[in-house]
Amino acid sequence: MTTYKEIFGKPIKVVSSDPTDTEAEGQIWYNSTLGSFRSIIAAGTWSAGGNMNTARRLLSGLGTQTASLGFGGYIGPSTNASEEYNGTSWTNSPNYPSVIYGAGAIGTQTAGVGAGGYLQPTTSSVNTTQDYNGSSWGSGSGTLGTARNLMGASGVETAGLIFGGFTSYPTVTGNTEEYDGSSYSEQNNLSTVRAELASANQAPQTASLAFGGNIPPVNTSTPSTEEYDGSSWTSGGALSTSRFGLGGGGTQTAAIAMTGRNSPPNTVVSNTELYNGTSWSTANTVTTARGQVGGGGTSTLGIVFGGSSTTVLNSTEEFTSTIFSPVAATWASGGNLNTTRNALSGAGTLTAGLVAGGTSPGVAFETVAEEYNGSSWTNGGSLSVGRKLAATVGIQTAGVQLGGIKAPANTTTNEVEDYNGTAWTGGTSFIVGRYALGAAGTNTASVIFGGRQISPDVTLANVEEWDGSSWTEVNNLPSAILGQGGTGIQTAALSIGGPTGSTATLEYDGTNWTAGGILATGRSSGAASGTQTAAIFVAGYAPSIPGFSNATEIYDGTAWTNSTNVSTARQELGSSKDSSNTAMFIAGGESPVTNATEEFTGEIPALGYKTISSS
Repeated sequence: MTTYKEIFGKPIKVVSSDPTDTEAEGQIWYNSTLGSFRSIIAAGTWSAGGNMNTARRLLSGLGTQTASLGFGGYIGPSTNASEEYNGTSWTNSPNYPSVIYGAGAIGTQTAGVGAGGYLQPTTSSVNTTQDYNGSSWGSGSGTLGTARNLMGASGVETAGLIFGGFTSYPTVTGNTEEYDGSSYSEQNNLSTVRAELASANQAPQTASLAFGGNIPPVNTSTPSTEEYDGSSWTSGGALSTSRFGLGGGGTQTAAIAMTGRNSPPNTVVSNTELYNGTSWSTANTVTTARGQVGGGGTSTLGIVFGGSSTTVLNSTEEFTSTIFSPVAATWASGGNLNTTRNALSGAGTLTAGLVAGGTSPGVAFETVAEEYNGSSWTNGGSLSVGRKLAATVGIQTAGVQLGGIKAPANTTTNEVEDYNGTAWTGGTSFIVGRYALGAAGTNTASVIFGGRQISPDVTLANVEEWDGSSWTEVNNLPSAILGQGGTGIQTAALSIGGPTGSTATLEYDGTNWTAGGILATGRSSGAASGTQTAAIFVAGYAPSIPGFSNATEIYDGTAWTNSTNVSTARQELGSSKDSSNTAMFIAGGESPVTNATEEFTGEIPALGYKTISSS
C-alpha cells in the first residue's frame, strides 16, 4: 500500500498546534492538542463579474482583479477592441493599434505593453511593441527578436519578459526575451517548447513562472511548470491538470492557474490550481469552463474574462481565496520615549531597537540614546557629542551614529560614534561632513549618501562606504539630495524620497545607482526600514498635503503599494531598520514634537484549517 510519505514526500507530523506557514497547504498533520488529523484544504470562491462589451477569445489580458486591461482577440475575424475593468464593470478604451490576437501582455492597466501577436489581415506573427499609458496606445520601443503570438509574458513596462509562443502555426518556439523598456535581448530558452501557455503575470522579470501550454505535435497540452531566475529556466512542480489556453496570475511562489483546454481529448476544463513555489494544489472550479482566455490578478484575487467554450464568451469571473485571504497590516501604540524629541535617528529591530540624538523642548542638540524592547524604552547611554539630523545604522548592541548637525556650534559634522549595547565611543570620521543624509548597512559594512552641509550651504550627491576600518568615496548619486530615507545593506541599499516631495527611489548595487519604483506620496524626512526588495517607508513631510504625512508604503523591489496609515502624522522621526518590511517601530518626530511610539505588523495570511478525522 502506498503511504502518505511516498505520495507527498513528507511523513505525517505530530504537533501541538497547527502550522502557520502557507506552505502547509495540502499537508496532513496530527494536532495532539485537538486530538485530530488536520490539513489546509484549498478552497476559494468564484463569483460573476461584469461582462465585457466585446465577446472574444485568444485575447490578451494584464493587471489585477480590480484594474484589468483586455485587448485584441478573435471573434471571427480578429478585433482591436480594448477595454478596462475596475472590479465591477468594463469600459471601452482606445483601440489597440492593430487588429490582432495573441499579443503578449506586460505591466499594469496604466502602464502596459502589448508585444507581438498574430496580425490580421496579413495573417502572420509580428514583432512590434505597443505601449498603453492608461488613456492611449502608442508605438513602443524595440522589436522582438522572434516574431510570435500566444506566448507567455510577465513583468512591468520597463522590465518585462516574453517566452514561448507560435512563430507561425504550427511552429512553436521556446525563445525567451527580456525587455528593458526600449529593446529586447535574447535569453536562455524554455526547456519545454510551447505556445498558449500561462504565466504568473504579477511576477518580476527575474522571477517568472511558465505553466501549461500547447506543445508539438500541436493541440497537445502539457502540465509542465518552469521557473525563471533572470538567466535560465528550471523545472517546477507539474500542474495536476494538463492544459493550454489557460489564465494565469500571481508570482513565482504564489501563482494561480485558471481554466483552459485539455487535449487530448480537447475539452475545456474548469479547474483552478494554486502554486506555492513547489507544488500545485486544487482549488474550487470556475462556473463556466473555458479556454483561450484573458486573465491575471494574484493567487488570492484572480480574474478570467472572455475565452470560448461552445461559443465565444464575454463573461468575467473573479476568484477570492478563502485560505490565503490576508489580514490587513496594522499600526499599534507602543511605549512612549522617555525624552520627547524630533530630528532623531534610529536602528535595530522592533523588539531590540535603538534611537539617539535629536532636538527636544529646551535642548537643541540631544545626547540621549534609548533602547526599545518591544514594549518600553530604557536608557541607552549618552553620545559624547549632541547632534540632530544624523543617521544611524546597525543593531541595538552594535549601532553607529553618523554625521548630523552638532553642538555647541550649529555646524555640520562628519563624526562617528559606535555603540556596543552599553556605551558610545568615538569612531573613524567619514570624509565629507553632512546632515539629513541617507545610510544603510552595519557597523562593519555601511554606505552613506547625499545630505547637506551648512557651510558652504550645499546639497550633496557624495557617497561613501565603510569597510570596518576606513571610509572610501565611491560613485555619486545621480543628483544631489537630502532628507531621503535610507535602508538595506551596503551592496543593496535604497534611497527613498527627498525634498520638494520627491517620489523617487534609487537602488544601489555596491557600485552604481539606478532608478527604482515611484512612491505614491512624495515626501522627505520619513522613516525607512527593510531590504532593497522588501522595504517600508513611513510618514515624512509631503508638500502635496501640504504638511506632515501619515502614509505607509511597501516596496517589493519593483513597485510601491499603499498600506495602513500610521496614527500620528510626523516627520524627522526615528525607526528600526530591520531586514523585513513586516515589523517596524517609529518613535518621536515632529507633529508637533512627540514621544509617541507606534509598532507596525505587516499583512499576514489567514489560513483555513480543516479537521479530517478525530482520534
